[in-house]
Order: sequence, then C-alpha cells, then structure tokens
Amino acid sequence: MAIFDCDGTILDTEPICAETWAKTLNSYGYPVTSSELAWGTGRTFPTCYRKFAQGRKLLPEKTVHRAYTAFLNRLMATGVDVFPDARQTLHWLAGEGIPIGIATKPQGAP
Repeated sequence: MAIFDCDGTILDTEPICAETWAKTLNSYGYPVTSSELAWGTGRTFPTCYRKFAQGRKLLPEKTVHRAYTAFLNRLMATGVDVFPDARQTLHWLAGEGIPIGIATKPQGAP
C-alpha cells in the first residue's frame, strides 16, 4: 500500500492558501507582503494567525478562522491543481494493483 499526504504532495494547495491569507487579511484592512505569505507556506492556521497578528489588531482567532475558511472554500471550489507527477504516479500504482491511501489532517490540527 502507498499512502500520500494530500496538500503539497498530490494537490498544489500552496497558491490557494497564500491567496486565502491575502484575501482574509485584506478583508480586515491589512495588506500582506509576499514574504509573509511565503513564510506561511506549509504552516498551520494557528501558527500563521499568531505571526500575522503581530503588529495588526486582528479580531479573535476563531473569527478570523471563519473568514479564512469561507475564502478557502470559495477558492477550492474553483479547482485545485494536481501535480502532474503525482497524477502519473497514482495512475501507475493503480495499474499495478497497489492500494493507494490519501491522508491529510484537519485544518487547524496541531
């Protein structure tokens, strides 16, 4: 059996997550820099919230998380790119009869 992580391995979610943070922070009147967004790549929501809240008077984490999730859901609904090599590997594994598992952790999980 082959088990893969979903985000950043099968699906190219980094651009969507960066855009989601940008939209979320902009909705509260706080622009975000590309270097801040790059820093947040692969990090959890709570970690990013704490970093992005520094020097900004953000609303409570739960409130910002609701806005973030709403933006994220809208962007995800438009489609997420599958990495070409991941697609190819999954097709090969399936053709060889090798069971495939996809794993991810819930958003906000430590």
